[in-house]
Amino acid sequence: MFGLGLYPVMDTSEARYAEIARKMVELNAWLVPMYTYTEPFWGKPPLAFWMTALGLEVFGINAFGARFPNWLFGLATMALMWRLVGHDRTRGALALVVFVSADLGYEATGAVKTDPALMFSVTLALTGFWLGVAERRRGWYWVMFVGIGLTLLAKGPVGLVLCGLTGVIWLIWQRRLREFLLDWRWAAGTALAGAVAVPWYLLAETASPGFLRYFLVGEHYERFVVPGWSGDLYGEGHERPPGMIWAYLLEAMLPWSLLLPVVLVARRHALNRTWGDSFERFCWCWLVGPLVLFTAASNLLPTYIMPALPAASILIATWLLRVCPRGARARVWIAALCAAALLLPVGRFVGLLDPDALTRSRNQQPIVAAWAHHSQNVPAPLHYVGRRRFSAEFYAGGAMTYLPRAGDVPDAAVYVVLHEKWRLDALPARCGQLLHRNEHFLFFCPQ
Repeated sequence: MFGLGLYPVMDTSEARYAEIARKMVELNAWLVPMYTYTEPFWGKPPLAFWMTALGLEVFGINAFGARFPNWLFGLATMALMWRLVGHDRTRGALALVVFVSADLGYEATGAVKTDPALMFSVTLALTGFWLGVAERRRGWYWVMFVGIGLTLLAKGPVGLVLCGLTGVIWLIWQRRLREFLLDWRWAAGTALAGAVAVPWYLLAETASPGFLRYFLVGEHYERFVVPGWSGDLYGEGHERPPGMIWAYLLEAMLPWSLLLPVVLVARRHALNRTWGDSFERFCWCWLVGPLVLFTAASNLLPTYIMPALPAASILIATWLLRVCPRGARARVWIAALCAAALLLPVGRFVGLLDPDALTRSRNQQPIVAAWAHHSQNVPAPLHYVGRRRFSAEFYAGGAMTYLPRAGDVPDAAVYVVLHEKWRLDALPARCGQLLHRNEHFLFFCPQ
C-alpha cells in the first residue's frame, strides 16, 4: 500500500482508466463512464470506475487515490481466500504469500485496472458457491448470486461465464448437477443477480444508445474470435496465437511457477491426491475455467488470467505442503521459499524509490508540472501534438487540447508539448524550449 503513490499513473491503459474515473468525479456523471467530455466509454461496465472515482474523491486527484481501490479489491480477495482455507492456518497463510508475491498478484493490487474488480467479484461468487452449495450454508448461497451480479458490473458476461464454467464442471465432476438444478433457489438467485446488474445496463443503453450492441457483440464476441479485431473504439486488438493464455498463467505465477518441474519430478505421486479431494477439485475447476475460455481466443492480455489467481495460489500452497517432508525441516524450507518469493514485491517497491523510475516515457507528470509552474507567471493553455496522452489529461485536470501537427500551433500564446520523434523545426520560430523530459519537449510560444 505504501508504494501506491510513489510513482505516477502510466500511459496507456492505467492512465486511461484513471482519467475516465477523474472525469466521472469532475462531471458528476456516475451512470455512463466518459472517454472524452462528449464521448461515452462503452468498453467496460462501471464497477472499477466507480471505485476509482471514490478513491479520487477521498484522497484527491493523485496516483494513490486512483490505485487504492484496487488495493482494497486485492485485500478483499485475500480475505475470501482465507475464508476458504483459513481453517488450515498453514495452508491459508502460504496461499496468501503465494498470491501477494506472484507477479500478477502484485500487479493486481498496485495498478489502475478493471481486472481486480473482476477477480474480487468472481472470488466472491465462487466462495459463495463453495460454502453455499458444497457445504450447504444457506446465507452464502445468496452471496454467490450477489457476486455473479457484481461480475456483470465488473467486466460483463465474461464474469458470468467464468463462474458458470467453474460451477458446472465441479457439479458434473461431483455428480451433483441434478441436485443443484432441482433446488428452486437457483431461480430466485438468478433474479437476485439480475437485480444487482440489469438496471444499470438498461439505464446505460437508455442514456447512450448503441452501448449494448457494441459491448455485448463487439467486446464479448468479436474481440475474442476475430484476429486483430479492428472494431475496438479505444485502442487496438492484442492478437496472440491460440493457447497463449497457458503461457500467461506461468508468467503470472512467477516465481512460484519455476518450482513446477521440481515438484513434478520430486513428488509426482503426491499430486495425484489432489484429484480425490472435493475442495481441490473445485480449485482445479476454478483455475481451468479461464484457461478453457480463452485458449482459442485471438485477442488476449496477460491480465485475463487474474480471476484464477486465488485458485492457483491455493493449489500451489497445497502442493508445497504435500510434497515437503514432515517436521521442522519442512517449516524451514517453506519459510525460505516465502522469503525468497517476497523479494519480488519488495524489490519493486525499492525500485520505485529510484528517481530514474519517474523518467519513463509513459507518464507526463513532469511535463504537466512544469507547465503549471510556468503558467503561474505567464498563463497560457497547454496543447499536445499528436495522439492522446491520458496521463497528461489526468494530471492537467483535463485542461489541455490536442493539435494534429506541430505546424498547427495557434497565433495566441500557448505551451506546446511534442514527442522527440517530431521535427522540432516544424514549430513556429517564436517557440522556445522549456523542458526535455520523458522523451517529450515542452515549448512556450508567445503571441
